[in-house]
Amino acid sequence: MAELRALLAIKSAGNLTRAALEIGVSQPALSQQLREVESKLGIPLFVRHRRGLDATPSGNVMLRLAAALG
Repeated sequence: MAELRALLAIKSAGNLTRAALEIGVSQPALSQQLREVESKLGIPLFVRHRRGLDATPSGNVMLRLAAALG
């Protein structure tokens, strides 16, 4: 469930720093958690930009599932 909350926080905040503050973890820990989720699924969930992160189409599907479960 923590992974799903993390994904929703990333989408809501738009970047890892704000999302980490929102859920009370460090930015490096959240970044690692995101990499682990993407690795487990074998697909990228977010595209990283200098200004933040945007959900990929697969990420949007995962976010809808996370919202439904949360």
